[in-house]
Amino acid sequence: MVVFYYGTLIDSTEHRLSDTASVFQAEIHGLDLALNFVMTLQSWGIVRIFSDSLSLLKALSFDSSLDPEIWCLKGKLHSILQSRQLSLHWVPAHKGILGNEMADYHAKNATQHPSVDCSVPKPRRLLTRELQNALLLTWQERWVLAEKGRQTADFFPHVGLQPHLFSPHVMQIITGHGRFPAYFCRMGLLPSDLCACGEKVFTAEIAAVLLALEQISDFLGRKFIYTDSLSVLESLKSFYIHSYHHPLVLNVLHLLNKLASRDFNILLCWVPSHVGIVGNEEADKAAKLASTQTNSTVPLTDFKKYTKVLFYSKWQRQWDTETENKLRAVKPHVQPWPSLMNRKADTLLTRLRVGHTRYTHRHLLLGEQAPMCSQCNCSMSVQHILSECPNFNSQRLHFFRVDSVDLSLLLGKAPHVNLFAFLRSIGFYPHI
Repeated sequence: MVVFYYGTLIDSTEHRLSDTASVFQAEIHGLDLALNFVMTLQSWGIVRIFSDSLSLLKALSFDSSLDPEIWCLKGKLHSILQSRQLSLHWVPAHKGILGNEMADYHAKNATQHPSVDCSVPKPRRLLTRELQNALLLTWQERWVLAEKGRQTADFFPHVGLQPHLFSPHVMQIITGHGRFPAYFCRMGLLPSDLCACGEKVFTAEIAAVLLALEQISDFLGRKFIYTDSLSVLESLKSFYIHSYHHPLVLNVLHLLNKLASRDFNILLCWVPSHVGIVGNEEADKAAKLASTQTNSTVPLTDFKKYTKVLFYSKWQRQWDTETENKLRAVKPHVQPWPSLMNRKADTLLTRLRVGHTRYTHRHLLLGEQAPMCSQCNCSMSVQHILSECPNFNSQRLHFFRVDSVDLSLLLGKAPHVNLFAFLRSIGFYPHI
């Protein structure tokens, strides 16, 4: 803080603040020193205080500030204004203004003092950052040592506050918490962690175990049943019968309980498959040659998969007859396609695939004439705009490297990366 009286330096004060003090706190302290000096004056009528801190002057002008140091300065200003004229002024920094340059010189010189002259509390932002870093460190230690969330840790080994925006489907893959048999099995909602493609195999394996139990039920003693299906053994771990079990699992558990009550000692053992174990290889051969059908109950999962395949086959046959359908030209096979991450882009892509856009179909709603291509003298359609019209050949060459391109390459399962850039270049994008 420096004091000038009619252009002459009459006083200066240097204070070294705490090393954690912010620039804003230093500016507050400088103004506080100036106000304390003014309060000691007896004869000066008009006092002008200059500062290069616009943020400090704005904070003093607002009533919404929560900083106690700002309110302390406001109290001193109010007290001084009761007895003398005082005004605050802003000056730009580092412009060669004598008073401001001298104040900066003394402020820098104060940092060389051997000890702190005035302690100020740590700024709130610094405290917040230190607390945040401490919490992140604790979080990281727990994340490394945790037993859960290991699949997510493979993708994100380090914790942080930066948000990661993924679709719900991607989040299910990253966390492993989704519509997966392994997750449902862990929650007790499925008897097996097999993929849907292995449900029929599971049914066959558990049916074989049931058949073996029925064959040995007339011979007392210790019995061993070997199977290469680890999922079957997992489903039979608990002898407590749950309502959500596979129906054949229930039958096996019921028969095991019944045999145990008759003093049968039955051990179920796992053997690896396709490694040359004689009994296992013979069982596989017998399974492939099997011709006898059983009357066992068909599990719901097997039935659902069968009906799904049946419906998809019927849907595909009907879809093949839709020769005039615009979407079929792009999507000849009935199958789910992934959605784009951006909702708006996905909506526009769907409109292009079905061939219904605002530009090409608004005339149906407004009772107008269909839009015509002045160059080709034909109706404007998505196919004409994207792949046929010669007006856009140069843009096609630039974005697609060809002047005529098939719609399936532009709008297929993986749309062309330059599709929307091409549509913007020809001015069609806003009219989709």
